Amino acid sequence: MDLPLVRRRLRARHALDPKALDRHLERSGESQSILDGAGVEDYAVDGTHGTPEEVAALVLKGWQTD
Repeated sequence: MDLPLVRRRLRARHALDPKALDRHLERSGESQSILDGAGVEDYAVDGTHGTPEEVAALVLKGWQTD
């Protein structure tokens, strides 16, 4: 995942909650490393590009084929 993009999204999501923003920004890199190392996903979709609707369609398509 594109960590700078994740952090930009966090800043937008928590613009009115700086305390939560700080906590999420601090943990974002650590969380990414933990998830990558654990290999817990059954199916992964790159949400970096596309609208939320397009990404959701990819998720549904992947679940239907598994």
